[in-house]
Amino acid sequence: MRIIPAVFLALFSAHVFAASIQIQGNGIEYREKTLKVMKYEDLFTFEAETIAETRIGDDGNFNIEVPIEETTLLLLKIGRTNAHLFAEPGVKYTLILPPPPIEELYDLGKDPFILPEVFETGGNMNRWITTLERDLNAFAMASSMAINASSKQVALEHLEDVVAKYEDVQDPYFREYLQYRSIEFRAVHGGARSSSLLQEFLESGVNHQQLSFSNALHALFSEHLAIYSIQSFSDSARLAIENGSYALLNQVLQTNASLSNDTLRELVIITELAKLTHERKYPLMTTLEIMKEAQNSTRIPEHLVILENTIGQLTYLMEGTEAPNFSFQSVEGENVDLRTYRNRVVYVQFFDRLTPEALRQMSLMKVLKKGYGEDIAMFSLSVGMSAAEIKSLSSRYKFGWFFGSINDPALVAEIYRLRSYPAYFLIDEQGMFIASPAPIPGARIERRFAQLYEKKYPGRNKPFKLQPPEVTEEVPPFKK
Repeated sequence: MRIIPAVFLALFSAHVFAASIQIQGNGIEYREKTLKVMKYEDLFTFEAETIAETRIGDDGNFNIEVPIEETTLLLLKIGRTNAHLFAEPGVKYTLILPPPPIEELYDLGKDPFILPEVFETGGNMNRWITTLERDLNAFAMASSMAINASSKQVALEHLEDVVAKYEDVQDPYFREYLQYRSIEFRAVHGGARSSSLLQEFLESGVNHQQLSFSNALHALFSEHLAIYSIQSFSDSARLAIENGSYALLNQVLQTNASLSNDTLRELVIITELAKLTHERKYPLMTTLEIMKEAQNSTRIPEHLVILENTIGQLTYLMEGTEAPNFSFQSVEGENVDLRTYRNRVVYVQFFDRLTPEALRQMSLMKVLKKGYGEDIAMFSLSVGMSAAEIKSLSSRYKFGWFFGSINDPALVAEIYRLRSYPAYFLIDEQGMFIASPAPIPGARIERRFAQLYEKKYPGRNKPFKLQPPEVTEEVPPFKK
C-alpha cells in the first residue's frame, strides 16, 4: 500500500475530482452485487486499483460517478466477471450488461470478460474502438492461418478500407490507438516483421498509456528473448539471462538496431522476461535478480510501476511468502482469523460443497489427523456452505479437525486465486507458505508432514499412516 503524505492528500483529491464521468445502467443478472470501477496501473501486467464502487440494486440498476483526469481504459469488475470501458472526462455512459458466461464454457483459470452495450452521451470513443475492433477481428477470424503473398495483400487492403472509415475522426487518443493497432494488425497478418514496419513503430514513440501500443510491442518483439530465437544475439541474450545480469542483457540488446532506443529496449526486456518466466523458460529466482537490478537502474517511472507489479505477480503466493489473512466462522459460530494460528503449522483445505471427491479427500485427511494432528493444525473451510451446514457435515462424518465457513468467500477466492476445489495450502508457524498450493491428502503431503515432524522431533519414529510408496526423486525444498 502506498502512503501519501497528508499535506498532499487534499490537493490530490481536489485535482482528481476536477473531472469525472457518470456511469449508469442495468445488469439484472448481477443484482445486489458490488460493481467496482478500476484503473489499470500499467497495461502490461494489468494490475488495477479501485477508484469507485457501488452496489447494484435488486432491480439491476446502478449509477456511479467516477473521477478521471484524462481519456483512459477502465476495468469494470463484478466478482470474477469483467468488462472494459474507454472513458472520456465529462461523458455520461449507460451500460447494459449481458449475463455472465456459463462456467462450463470458459476456462476456470481465467476471469471471464463480457461485452456490454454502451451508450455514450457527449462522446464516441467506445463506438469508434468497438467498430474498429469488430472489423479487424472479422478479418482475423475469416482468414487462413497460413500467410502468403496473396493473403498479405488482402490483409493490407482490408486494413486500408477499415482505416479509411475514420479519416474524419481527429481525436488524439483515438488516432494514437488506431496507429498502434494498425501496426499490430500488419505484424500479425502481414507476414515477416519488416524493417519498414519496425521503423514506423519506432517513429511512433513509446506510449505506456495505450493498450494498442502494448499489444503492438508484443507482436513485434515476442521472439526477441526466446531461447531458440533466430535473432543473431539470441545465444548471447540467453547467457546474460542465465547469469542473472540485467546490465549484460541490456548491453547485448544494444547491438540490435531496432532496440537502439533506451526506453524501448528496457521495456522489451522487462515485459519479455516476465512472459518467459510465466512460461517457466527460466528459473524464477534468476529473472527476479535481473528485474531487481533493473529496478535499481531505471529512470523511467512507468517502468518502475511495471517492474513492481511484475515482481509482485511472480512472487505472489510463492513458497516462503506470507499467507494472506482472512476470517472464517467455526461450527460453534465463533469468528476466527488465520493469523490466530501463527504458532502452529497449518494445512488448509478450501472446498465448495460436499462432493464425492471432496469427501474422499477428507477421509484421507482423517487418517493424516490421527498421525500428525498434534503438531499440524488442519482446517476444512467452505466457500459455499453455511455454518449450520458445516456443523451437520462435521458431526455426521465425525471429522476431528476444524471445519468452518468463510466469511467473505469472494475475497478469499480472489486473494488465494482459487479456481477449482478442493484446494490446499501448507503454512508454517510464522504464517509463511511452505507449499502453495500444497499436495492433496495422500502420500506426497504426508512426506511433507514427515519432514516437519523430523525437524521438530529429530530421530523419533514418524507416525506414517498412509504408507507412502518409496519415491526416488529428490524431495522438493520448502522454499523456492
